Amino acid sequence: MKLKKYIETTEDLIAWGKRLERKTKKELVEFILSKAVGDPKFTAEAYYRLFPELMSTEEYLSGYLSYMEDERREKDPSLDDMVYFTEDLMEKAEGEKSLLLQVKVYTAVIKELNDAIEDGIEIDWKQEELITTLMDECLTFMEEVMEEKTGDMSVKEILEVRDLLVSMQRKYKPVDGENRIEEALQILTDLTIEKTKINEKGDYLRGAGYYAGADERTFQDDAEERANRKKEKARKKEVSDYIIALCNLYGMVHKKKVMDIYNMQNTEKVTLKDVENLQENLPKEVDEAWIDVHQGYFVSSSILEHREFLYYIREKGSKPYYIPEKEELLNYLDGFYFEKTKEYHQVVQGLKKCFGIDQEKAEDVAEDLVAICQFDSSTQRIFGRFEELGLVFRDEKDIKKMGKLIMNLMNHTRIWENNGHTPEEIFTMEEKNRLKPAPLLSTSYLTSDDKTGKKR
Repeated sequence: MKLKKYIETTEDLIAWGKRLERKTKKELVEFILSKAVGDPKFTAEAYYRLFPELMSTEEYLSGYLSYMEDERREKDPSLDDMVYFTEDLMEKAEGEKSLLLQVKVYTAVIKELNDAIEDGIEIDWKQEELITTLMDECLTFMEEVMEEKTGDMSVKEILEVRDLLVSMQRKYKPVDGENRIEEALQILTDLTIEKTKINEKGDYLRGAGYYAGADERTFQDDAEERANRKKEKARKKEVSDYIIALCNLYGMVHKKKVMDIYNMQNTEKVTLKDVENLQENLPKEVDEAWIDVHQGYFVSSSILEHREFLYYIREKGSKPYYIPEKEELLNYLDGFYFEKTKEYHQVVQGLKKCFGIDQEKAEDVAEDLVAICQFDSSTQRIFGRFEELGLVFRDEKDIKKMGKLIMNLMNHTRIWENNGHTPEEIFTMEEKNRLKPAPLLSTSYLTSDDKTGKKR
């Protein structure tokens, strides 16, 4: 690959990397030094990249903030470098003993990355997702260090951390609606409310006089309110889990069906308005499970992408819903989960015999076949998959044997069109309805005696 004078594309970067790999250590040192002499910006970046161990966390944070500000002014800012410095700074903060310094780092990272997204730094959704993941990690780290350290901190030290969070929250306008700094402030409050006597509303009443005359009833009310909020947050999370599991099982599910199934399996009930609120403000975990809202339904994104919403409405029709027990239902939180039925195990054994493959390979192929059965009822597609995987049948007998096993697998696989039922289950239900004996005599037309209620 030809080496260009300037790195402009990914291919150029790869070419430079390969050429530099051939150089000796001495040559690389000379290259870096000569580059640094003529480019102050390169010198600064190289210093932070190559010598992080020479700096304190405060120094690295200061350099990080300057770098992020300069980089955002560039015509083509480097997201890769931003991520590199961010991860390195977060790693330095992990070893710090001071909670205040750690929170200062994590909140600064959240704000800087948020500003980068707002400036349009991301090139595609994957890169934006990487940035939001880093911000979420910062929130997780803050929660962990708060739980670890606040128990041993004085009220004064806790209030310093709180002041920092309040200050950063004022500067932070989350572009994705996830107010991570506000959430960190709430975590700190929950952990320290009894020690600091600062209530839910963040009242900054301090001093011995306040602590001595504080209304204990106020703190009790705060504790109850906090407990209720935690309970509500947990319930919202559980309803979100139901939405994800039901969409993975049914493909799409109406808001009322979510309410009905949740209330059927839980003591604490939800209202239709509760579910509608989730549709209006889709929880992050639901959105990340590739679920959208359409005409009152929670819908797997693939259905809308392929314009199959009306197709599934027609196919589902008035078919009953398969509703497993709660424990089994929540297994469907995993989008790749499926029941490993007798028919599945028979296919695994058949694959081992027909193609001479081991157990692990046979299970991988069988899981692949189940996925095809869930979304494509064509045996031709399945046999085409064998060809793609390089699996060749020995004779006609094996083809017939495997064909029978695959038909059984298809008939016992839960599919979206059947509201989670297998084709075999739907067939059995329809047969039972068809074979029900007709009543010998209909008495619906007879009038009843007003006093006795008996037919006459």
